[in-house]
Amino acid sequence: MRFGKGAAKDLENTLFAVIRTSIEGCVIVNSEIKQGQHLFGGEFGFMPVTDKQVFSDLGTAVKMAVRCALRKNKKPASISGEEIF
Repeated sequence: MRFGKGAAKDLENTLFAVIRTSIEGCVIVNSEIKQGQHLFGGEFGFMPVTDKQVFSDLGTAVKMAVRCALRKNKKPASISGEEIF
């Protein structure tokens, strides 16, 4: 399958990463989307970072704002990811 639009339109192999309130993505190899053994290919947020945490626990703006609020003894919802940046 060839993809007709965007920055990767002429590439056979590419990786997309989307970082929002979660971490997602897509892996394309030989012009085919790779789904992975359990259909989680490109779900980078599920990648283990430590023994107890996955990438989404550490890498999203939402989770970062919660950690910052807790460190400042504030309610988790009192600081937004936008404020952190």
